[in-house]
Amino acid sequence: MIELTTVQLQANLIKLLEKENGLPRVLEMTLNGLMHSERTNYLNKSRSNKGNGYRKAFAVRMGKQIELCIPKGRLGLFQPMVLALIRDQKQQLEDLSFELCGNELTASQIGSVMKKIYGKYYSKNAISTFYNQM
Repeated sequence: MIELTTVQLQANLIKLLEKENGLPRVLEMTLNGLMHSERTNYLNKSRSNKGNGYRKAFAVRMGKQIELCIPKGRLGLFQPMVLALIRDQKQQLEDLSFELCGNELTASQIGSVMKKIYGKYYSKNAISTFYNQM
């Protein structure tokens, strides 16, 4: 593993942030790094549990989709704190779509509003799923 000085790390971050989609990419790397470190600390406290790979999940941040690599443990007990952020976003999407429907917007119009806010279009089926879960 290559270790960078703070100055080198900052210079590389600035270069990355200047690129198109740089900020969502840095956020993705940061969240994945946080979850990995959290699992490492968790496993260091447990003698009976070991790391067991990752599962993929996607979230929308800053209007861009980011890919999360959620670390797993063999016993299935590890839950990164970052996942609470994803659940909060899903609840916000559901609340917003319910509110927009209450204002008599169609599912198609709601999907368009979601695209403007979250950067992802939600189909009529996805919007209907939000309502069926409520």
